Amino acid sequence: MPNSPVAPENLRGMNLVNSPIWNKGTAFTPEERDAFALEGLLPPYVETLEEQVAKAYGGLRPETSDLDKHIYLRSLQDTNEVLFYRLLLDHSDELLPLIYRPTMAEGCGRFSDIYRRPRGLFVSYPLRDRIPELLRSRPYAEVDVIVVSDGEQVFGLGDAGVAGLSVPIGKLSLYTLFGGIHPSRTLPIVLDVGTNNQQLLNDPAYPGWRHERVTGQDYFDFVDQFVEAVKEELPGTCLQWEDFAAGNAQTILKRYQNEMPTFNDNLQGTAAVIAGALLAAFNVAGNVLRNGRIVLVGAGPECLTTADYLRREMEKEGLASAEARKRIWLVDERDLSAVMKSVRPSALVGFSNSDAAFTESTVREMAAHTKRPIILTLSLSGHADQPDPQELIRWTEGRGLIASGSQVSSIYIFPAVGLGLAASRAARVTDGMMLAAARALAERSPALQTPLGPLLPEIRDLREVVIDLAAAMACEAQNEGLAPRLPEEELRQEIEETQWRPEYPALVHAVAV
Repeated sequence: MPNSPVAPENLRGMNLVNSPIWNKGTAFTPEERDAFALEGLLPPYVETLEEQVAKAYGGLRPETSDLDKHIYLRSLQDTNEVLFYRLLLDHSDELLPLIYRPTMAEGCGRFSDIYRRPRGLFVSYPLRDRIPELLRSRPYAEVDVIVVSDGEQVFGLGDAGVAGLSVPIGKLSLYTLFGGIHPSRTLPIVLDVGTNNQQLLNDPAYPGWRHERVTGQDYFDFVDQFVEAVKEELPGTCLQWEDFAAGNAQTILKRYQNEMPTFNDNLQGTAAVIAGALLAAFNVAGNVLRNGRIVLVGAGPECLTTADYLRREMEKEGLASAEARKRIWLVDERDLSAVMKSVRPSALVGFSNSDAAFTESTVREMAAHTKRPIILTLSLSGHADQPDPQELIRWTEGRGLIASGSQVSSIYIFPAVGLGLAASRAARVTDGMMLAAARALAERSPALQTPLGPLLPEIRDLREVVIDLAAAMACEAQNEGLAPRLPEEELRQEIEETQWRPEYPALVHAVAV
């Protein structure tokens, strides 16, 4: 599989400059300017990519809002993809919140105002009988990863309608940034089945199908038409489901997970990263997961999936299924202090919107009964009720193993899924593969090397970490008979070679091949 496609020979002049995949802007060499009829279209000085990155970074003026910076970066992506990803790679810690959570939600809410240039596909219910034709309109023939949303349950917004396309765009940016999937081999899609958001329906600028949401059997028939078209047009492509309503998400995943390489990041990605963080934390505490008592605060499907993953991992460590179930408690937010007294958990995990229950008395009660209390909270920084990590450390008298917000994000998992599938050609995504990634993630915990290190790796190290996780998933796929057998060294080499880096290709040489 080519990591970087060969530039089409018909791309010349303004057509080349207007192609974000191939555009180099002022970095086109003199030879390329001559060969591709670019002389006169560009200023004479030839800049390096490093000079362009410095200039682009300078355009992120500190006085502008995060939303304005988000729009600036998306505009850069639509102009020059290599520069966009190199800028993000060089400043990933600082810029990640601008292209992903939390700013992505604000951009999604302003989708109709900031939409400038087509990116991805709109698969609308009124065109349900033409879905294969719509897929053939994709900008690039070869696709490794599709992220699709119907926009019904967008994080922080709820029903966003077709504005939900912002989420697949954002997710796929991270597949490329950290997973190294070539940007031309990603495809964001929104299934436009209408919206029940009356504000959007009343908005004259709303660009989607102005109709209440299709539901019931009609909805699932439409999803089935879409999946069948993907299987026919893009066989073997990884299909990730994103921000579907809870009941629909579970039904869809169960329906298709044995037919194609597909997964739901909100469910499986979240569960895998929590499992990885807990495995690391128990290791740091000198313990193992099967000995733990774990309280999960929440009642959503991501909480249920996490409980299932933890049970599976405890069984792998030797516990019987019934005994493993007894070590995992799913509770709501009511009277959590009483739960701490009766259960005496070694680990406490709070899902979104459960942070208000993490009071000082609750945390201190937990810390009174365990030497190294483990606390994970999933809400993002800035959430009104999110407990301050420093307060959690103080309430646990400095003994706590704490991770919160973006530190417990599926961003560690889903780029590895795409990379692992692209390199190994695995036919499915299984829970066993996701748990293999969780174990590999735990092994990369900085806290294992230094007592004050974070439970999960730093963002700046994520591209290297993703290789380890992708290799673990690919090996498990081979063990389950879902991928061609390769020696481990060859498999890892294939993964490393598949991981694209944002560097300008020599276009003159590429065309001459």
